[in-house]
Amino acid sequence: MTKGVESRKAPKQLHVRHSPNRLQVAVCKPHTATLLRQQGTAMRQTPDSRHHHRVTIGGTLRRHRIAAAVSVAEAAESLGRSPRWVGQMEEGRAFVRTQEVKVLLEVYGAADRHLLELVDRTGSWWGEHSDLVNEEMESLLLLEDGATRVRVCQISLVPGLLQTESYARELMTTVSDRPLEVIERQAGLRTARRTVLDREQPLELDVVLDEAVLRRSVGGPVVMREQFQRLVEAADLPNVRIRVRLFAAGPHLAVDSTFHVFSFDNGDPPVVLLEWLDRMVRVEQTSEVDRYQRAFDLAVEGALDPEPSRAFLAELARG
Repeated sequence: MTKGVESRKAPKQLHVRHSPNRLQVAVCKPHTATLLRQQGTAMRQTPDSRHHHRVTIGGTLRRHRIAAAVSVAEAAESLGRSPRWVGQMEEGRAFVRTQEVKVLLEVYGAADRHLLELVDRTGSWWGEHSDLVNEEMESLLLLEDGATRVRVCQISLVPGLLQTESYARELMTTVSDRPLEVIERQAGLRTARRTVLDREQPLELDVVLDEAVLRRSVGGPVVMREQFQRLVEAADLPNVRIRVRLFAAGPHLAVDSTFHVFSFDNGDPPVVLLEWLDRMVRVEQTSEVDRYQRAFDLAVEGALDPEPSRAFLAELARG
């Protein structure tokens, strides 16, 4: 964000008045109020509508921040968030909670009832698990929620969208020292992500699984058999394609990488999310995104087609 942008004058609809105790800004946001009236309180939330709401919320908060001459760093500090997160939130690429909006409005000396109503209406399906969701996980959930298609190249584990709760629990027990009740909730959150696959406008999922994913035992034969059956069921969904890349296919460009390529119908450019040992990395630079899309295409070239892949998975499920 440039200094030129930060120093813009407050929009004309901002009316500043002073009180003995604080500076107050009474705000009328016609576009926000109109949006609420047009869509009504019973509007069905779709990926596009939620994305549009987040953009509206973020843009409105950005205007309030600029009008109050508050820096991104100061806004982030008030929430205990990173400046990077605030920037993403203002672009509609991060989910902001109602309480966080209230804090920001207080910092900005602003009152915006329509904005708070819109935040309450937008929500997130993972709200009850919000204490388990850090900024990186939130980025993943928002991408899954807003994308129309995701291509996944997985070299080590079953993708989160396709994991059974037992498989997820075994993984988390291995890598985490958190209490069992927290692990149970984490496993529940992971399996709840699959709702994007059977929503009204389902996410299109295209997966390349390295054979190593299927040969690596997680939790023993019973857990793995259940997981194989889940993969077979997923492969039968019209919006899911699973391709198995056998050991015999040899190495490929993405042989040492696990990544997701998210695509959108709303005009947003594709985004890549990389899974590393201790974090996820978001890639948006066009040349880099193109490189990962090419890597996925090359992985597909050496993989079994969806039907033979389903047969392979069904054989594993039978034991």
